[in-house]
Amino acid sequence: MTPQFSNLLRRKALLAVIFAASVIGSDQATASERNVESTESIVQQLTNHSQAKPEMRALYLFIVANHLLNGSSKAQMEAQFGPVVNSRSWYPKNFNQLVVSWAEQISLDARDADYGKTKAQTKPATQPMAAEESSLTNSAIKEALALIDSSPDIFTKLHFTFMASRLYQKLGNTDGMLQCRKILEEAFQASEKNSSVDSEQIKATASILNSMAYGFIPLRIADYQQEPKKPLKPFTEADFKASEELKLRAAAFADRLAHTDHVRRKAHRDLALWYLELGKSESAEREKQVLFELVGAKDDSLLIPQIRGCGQLVWWEKAQPGLGREFSCGMG
Repeated sequence: MTPQFSNLLRRKALLAVIFAASVIGSDQATASERNVESTESIVQQLTNHSQAKPEMRALYLFIVANHLLNGSSKAQMEAQFGPVVNSRSWYPKNFNQLVVSWAEQISLDARDADYGKTKAQTKPATQPMAAEESSLTNSAIKEALALIDSSPDIFTKLHFTFMASRLYQKLGNTDGMLQCRKILEEAFQASEKNSSVDSEQIKATASILNSMAYGFIPLRIADYQQEPKKPLKPFTEADFKASEELKLRAAAFADRLAHTDHVRRKAHRDLALWYLELGKSESAEREKQVLFELVGAKDDSLLIPQIRGCGQLVWWEKAQPGLGREFSCGMG
């Protein structure tokens, strides 16, 4: 039986699931309630939608901003996201995966070879916007940041700051972009230099660096590959070098974690497969050997998790004959 919970399918679902929130999480609001026109903008409605968690409202606001920057109009956003305000509080269990997927997408949309350098990037990545859409976009980003300002979740907070920096970049709001970059760089430096830095911050900064790398080469390494891989779009040597530099920095952050930590092991596993996909066999072998040292065993099957039970992934175990297969769920 094909694994139902493969990473690839989850990834595909994540980008679509947020738009189905009003259906999945509907509280059966009446038709008249849905059709009531509000004097508030969609940004104000989402910001004030107290039934949803602040982190979820912030993510909606970033998605609205990204759509506007990609050419959608204010009226289109009102029509598409208005129903969300009439849905009940909705917070997926895989929220972190959803955040990472959007961080990668926004990174790709706003790709800029100068990102991360100290000089200001004053040229917006998109064509000039109408004043109304530009103001609404700026408001969406600002309100999203305010919503997560006091969040104790460092993973979400730093990823949202990263997304805001890229959206501000596309908008041409240099001050906002540089302010976000400053916050991120301080977090990166803390992860590199502070011996007592929190492990969750290390994991968050490593994840953000991988999202940055995705902007140069949009290649995801699935936990468990199920479907045929899509051809990778051509990239330049400069793209490769920029992406590699970011991914190696992310792996260096992960190496500050314990050798048994899943995130540290997976960083080298993913990097080995990333190099392999790009035809860099020597680099792939190097990362594979680092993984073997961390796991304490040498076997290529360690690169692929075993499938147990109802699609459960079991990591860092060698494949054994007769084990690692999918079993029918609910059979006892």
